[in-house]
Amino acid sequence: MKQRFFALRLISGIYKLLAILALVAAIGVIVIVLVDSTAFPQIDDKLPVVGFAVVAAILLPLILWGLAQLFDVLMAIEINTRATTKMLQRTGKLMDERL
Repeated sequence: MKQRFFALRLISGIYKLLAILALVAAIGVIVIVLVDSTAFPQIDDKLPVVGFAVVAAILLPLILWGLAQLFDVLMAIEINTRATTKMLQRTGKLMDERL
């Protein structure tokens, strides 16, 4: 079967890539903040930044990946709808021939 919805598949792939990059970036920020002692000399300075990075590491990739999956589900629904319509049309022709 011919692949349909090239643009939507591309957008879905881009969102998945961005989700992975956001997760890696947030983990990188956490590591840099914990290791850097010049910009963040005390643990009290590090905690807000690390807390925000942890929340970002959880929420942003989850939202981006969910959006990509939404595109995938919508494409699957469309493909299923087309297949069902084609099947019903064939069934209708068979029923008309029998009557």
